[in-house]
Amino acid sequence: MPVQIIIDEAKWLLDTAQFLGEVEVWLKARAKKNVSITLSTQEIYDLQRTDAWQAVQASVPTMLLLPNAAALRPEVRPFYESLGLGETELQLLAQAQPLRDYLYRSPLGIRLFQLRLSPLERILCAASRPEELQVLADLMQQERPETLVSAWLRHWGHSEEAALVEHLHKERGDEDHVAVA
Repeated sequence: MPVQIIIDEAKWLLDTAQFLGEVEVWLKARAKKNVSITLSTQEIYDLQRTDAWQAVQASVPTMLLLPNAAALRPEVRPFYESLGLGETELQLLAQAQPLRDYLYRSPLGIRLFQLRLSPLERILCAASRPEELQVLADLMQQERPETLVSAWLRHWGHSEEAALVEHLHKERGDEDHVAVA
């Protein structure tokens, strides 16, 4: 059975020796064990400075890289070059637009692409601005778990979608459970 391990905002975990040891094992055994690992961190330096860096370089064939205007700077460039990025890719990263462009790198090739989310998709999948996180924290204090998603949607002006979530919960009898895909 395939397994996916998702480690978001890994910066904090990268300072933990026990976690780093586990990541190295997961990376080295992933193909044999049918495991996919998603590791995200805001700065490539956070990963490069760890003992897991060589395992990442050797075992992570597919990467999504965020725009970085500093990618061509002499002090930043070596991190990207150690991932195998060449001059063209570095130029793309340096010129890419934050929150819009992403650089995809895999054994199949390299491509700059845009991820355009509707306002509803963005609030459900990518809300991360400080004001959004504060609203979520406030709602978590006010709402029960089973009403949180609909309250979140309603707060951001998506009343029809909130009503649909509520209807689905009632229809399935999920009064005590939150099901978000």
